[in-house]
Amino acid sequence: MQDLPLEMISRIFIHCLPPETYVRPSQNAAPLLLTQICRSWRRVAISTPQLWRSLDIHVFREEERPILDMFHAWVARSGQLPLSLSFSQTLEAGQPLRDALNAAFVDLMHRWRDITFTAGGRASLNSERVLGEAPLLREFVIKLPSDDPVYLPFSSAPNLQRFTWIGPGNYTIFQGLPLANLTKVTFFPSISMDEAISLVRACIVLEECVLGEMDTRNCAPLRTPLTHPALRLLYITTEGLVDPFLDSLVLPALESFSVRHHRPPPTVRWSSRSLEDLYDRSKFALRSLDLVSTNVGEMDLVRCLMAQHDSLNSLSIDTYPFVASVGEHLLRQLTHPDALCPRLESIMFSYCVDHSVALEIMMGMVRSRVSAYLEGCADAAHLQEVRISVPAELYDEYMSASVSLCEESLPQGAPLTMHLTAESDSLI
Repeated sequence: MQDLPLEMISRIFIHCLPPETYVRPSQNAAPLLLTQICRSWRRVAISTPQLWRSLDIHVFREEERPILDMFHAWVARSGQLPLSLSFSQTLEAGQPLRDALNAAFVDLMHRWRDITFTAGGRASLNSERVLGEAPLLREFVIKLPSDDPVYLPFSSAPNLQRFTWIGPGNYTIFQGLPLANLTKVTFFPSISMDEAISLVRACIVLEECVLGEMDTRNCAPLRTPLTHPALRLLYITTEGLVDPFLDSLVLPALESFSVRHHRPPPTVRWSSRSLEDLYDRSKFALRSLDLVSTNVGEMDLVRCLMAQHDSLNSLSIDTYPFVASVGEHLLRQLTHPDALCPRLESIMFSYCVDHSVALEIMMGMVRSRVSAYLEGCADAAHLQEVRISVPAELYDEYMSASVSLCEESLPQGAPLTMHLTAESDSLI
């Protein structure tokens, strides 16, 4: 090692870094570990800026003042490289360490590349609005408590591609962002359906959209649906049914769809018609479907899956607190031969299986899919993971059957993982 050129040693050191975006300081991992082996390694490590361009720090007490010195030393070793910084703190306003760390963090804005800021308590980035520029910023993630002041800490970020805002706020936060550049948006303040549609329309290269609280109550769909050619992932939580939003879109690239109905009307069922119609307009090949707190009937669910018969890899259903939507009819449809959605690799049924379904029907479905894959049936995928919530009184029986099936599948080259949860409440 000592005979290698310094440049090569530096490259080797860089490959020793943890794979995470943000490096958590540890004496037992690079880069700090590399500074403790010998003097020559320490010199090389300290003089290799690429080792110090990423940092993940957590501050919980005013007494942790040495963190400030460590932060300055770490950043100084990074030279002028773009920085990936994750900064989490729970210090209250007025505490000297909080203000000093915030100031040091914001002073580096011109070098920000990937940034995650998390506050627990009234601890925003600054007591006054910051209007600096972040010309290198690619990803910005901010997580704020509910009582925090709301603002963006930068006036411009022309290269921003991924934006996450979890905390208080409203649609005006997007003003000044380069919406046409954004490929990923995660937004958890409340947003109206009209604002959500405006966001999708403005983000012309958007590939992933996660909306944490969209209000669709008393909303009508667009007369002419909006076509977005790039959107692959759509995860939404709605106050009201999701139908008018889906009826307003055409999404030919959609691969992953998740909907959670927040406080849905207890007497109103989701017919799945809006998702079926979206498919008819878009002709997408959905790979992942996740329905949470969605009052959907079994036949509606069957029709929904039939539309995605050839493409679906992952299915997750959770109808709690509503009636069960997975009964014997659907399970037999999912059972080989000629199973519905033969390419499924992951299945999760949580609080959605009718308690009258016999254990043999459920386990027979799983076993048939494992066997079909092992027998080389056309289109039969390797079912790798099954998660099921079961009545508490049947948990032991399900566990015994699951262990046997997993033990059988492993030596045959089709390992299966099954996770069981005992239901604590009855389905209504």
